[in-house]
Amino acid sequence: MERRLAAIVAADVVGYSRMIRLDETGTLAALRTARADVVDPAIAENRGRIVKLMGDGILVEFASAVDAVTCAVIVQRTMLGWNSDRPEDRRLTFRVGINLGDVVIDGGDIHGDGVNVAARLESLAAPGSVCVSSAVYDQVRDRLDLSFDDLGGQELKNIDRPVQVWQWTDGVEALQTLPEDVVLQLPEKPSIAVLPFDNMSGDPEQEYFADGIAEDVITALSRHSDLFVIARNSSFTYRGKAVDIRMVGKDLGVRFVLEGSVRRAGDRVRITAQLIEAATGNHVWAERYDGPVDDIFDVQDEITMNVAGAVGSEIRAADVRASAEKRFEDLQSWERLMKAYWHIYRYNPDDNAKGQAICRAEIQATGGSAAIHSAVVMACMFELLWGLGNRSPMDVIKDGTQAAHAAIALDPNNEGAHANLSLLLWASGDHDGAVREATTAVNLSPHSFVCHLSMGMALAFSGPEHCDSALEHLKMAARLGPRDINIDWVYAPMSVVAFQSGSYSDAINYAHFAIRQNPGNGSAYRFLAASLARDGQLDQAKTTWARAWEIQPLDMTGYVSSLHRMYKRGQDAENMIDAMRLAGAALP
Repeated sequence: MERRLAAIVAADVVGYSRMIRLDETGTLAALRTARADVVDPAIAENRGRIVKLMGDGILVEFASAVDAVTCAVIVQRTMLGWNSDRPEDRRLTFRVGINLGDVVIDGGDIHGDGVNVAARLESLAAPGSVCVSSAVYDQVRDRLDLSFDDLGGQELKNIDRPVQVWQWTDGVEALQTLPEDVVLQLPEKPSIAVLPFDNMSGDPEQEYFADGIAEDVITALSRHSDLFVIARNSSFTYRGKAVDIRMVGKDLGVRFVLEGSVRRAGDRVRITAQLIEAATGNHVWAERYDGPVDDIFDVQDEITMNVAGAVGSEIRAADVRASAEKRFEDLQSWERLMKAYWHIYRYNPDDNAKGQAICRAEIQATGGSAAIHSAVVMACMFELLWGLGNRSPMDVIKDGTQAAHAAIALDPNNEGAHANLSLLLWASGDHDGAVREATTAVNLSPHSFVCHLSMGMALAFSGPEHCDSALEHLKMAARLGPRDINIDWVYAPMSVVAFQSGSYSDAINYAHFAIRQNPGNGSAYRFLAASLARDGQLDQAKTTWARAWEIQPLDMTGYVSSLHRMYKRGQDAENMIDAMRLAGAALP
């Protein structure tokens, strides 16, 4: 077995999954260009060797720690200029981890703790930064004119002792996942994240099937008030990655993690599931199910009950079935729904339209279940929120509202339909209706990201007297979905709440958080400009408003009308409009 000392660089792209969902072809082309223009030349210049490429990730070996750090810093600094002409929500930002250690040579590949530590350091690094171990820091601190921050000793998976970590940022502000007042402390009640189940069928077309099983378990667990369950969009960010369960626990702030796999062959299915205590990596419960595909609903119920029991929650089989949506007439209807969701969750116009088409075909053929109608509501809400189509906002609201009422008529306990209906009613100007539907949703599913988001949105624009309650629900949404692709729509209304309370510095901070998570959110830029203007920072406010206009040009008359629909009280809308005028907006 050949060994040698090497400096190992591990790097990946921040937000790569989100960008792939929004524009797969463009993102892949941009990554290839960035490697050709920036990454590969820097590696060659500093005598590095590319060990392997892994999607958006890269592993590189250097003979010298100085060469490794020099290469990483060149890449990070050069990427700032390379990204300058790209839209902010399409910029490629790397995070980098570097370790100096012993590696095992296996042909062209390398293995060992030296490699593992580099990969763990990469996951700790802030976007645009470089994290290094003490072994690397000791080699470069007197040889390179760079400043590092001491991050202290860090516990890393499968590493016996804490690793002292240092971070170089070059003045680049580290992006926090959550504002300082939305912390990831472990809840008192059992907390759990359900990761996407691995599709072991050898058929990419079965991805929706594996996703559907995990999503149904998340939904069933979320409905019980004695459990704290991370939202689907956050736990699904780990899809296809080599998961460090302890890091997942820290990233999402949970005590337990459920992972599993699905293998489908014809009319048979094998499902494995294991519940792991995140802090220790110990298996709390594990099971394998083999049987006919038609038994899938019973298997989901059994997984839910076993998981709940293992974490100390008493959920009977009758409770699971009573809280679940009405059973589908057949497995094929459930599969069509899962295919629809698979498209809808890709967050682009074509897939949104495909998801809606699957649902509408099912509705036309069978009348549709509550879940099918509810999926249409979600698709309409995304279409409105993300601008995923050419229909007018009022047409989307009308279509989504009709679907929501159909879902609720079939199943009054469908919390998703109530929550998304609340958001649509808010967008149409029916604030009382929005609060009513959101209240029902939260009562039905007290640990649902979208339920708390809908309540927070409805209250945020209902007047200053509701600000405290709005912020409470929005913070809960942020806690339940810290990595949710829609998290910017949690921070943006937080900015509105702080603005209405006269806390302009907080409003500025919340708006910044929204923009960091999605630099293409024009609303967050407009709220930021208004808050800066009220805070007396007029030059910065005008610059920010100009940037908002670049991102999303608007018909000003129509925008003023939409603001009056968004706010329940006309005077609150006028206060925001006046602040935007101070920021340079040519509003009527």
